[in-house]
Amino acid sequence: MQESLRRQRGNPPTPLELLVVVYVIGFIWEETQEIFGEGIKSYLRNMWNFIDFMRNSLYCLVFVLRAIAYF
Repeated sequence: MQESLRRQRGNPPTPLELLVVVYVIGFIWEETQEIFGEGIKSYLRNMWNFIDFMRNSLYCLVFVLRAIAYF
């Protein structure tokens, strides 16, 4: 039973995946600093920031889905 459950949930995160999580946290921190530095109105005027926001959102979504699948 335990082996079957483990196979359904997949493997735990690898060290490389944990490194990617740290990298993504750096991206999110950078964008947060930019929002507080420029102000939200100025931040939203730049279309590249929407791309950055979507990238960070997708990274977080993948992380949450992976965590849900594992636990």
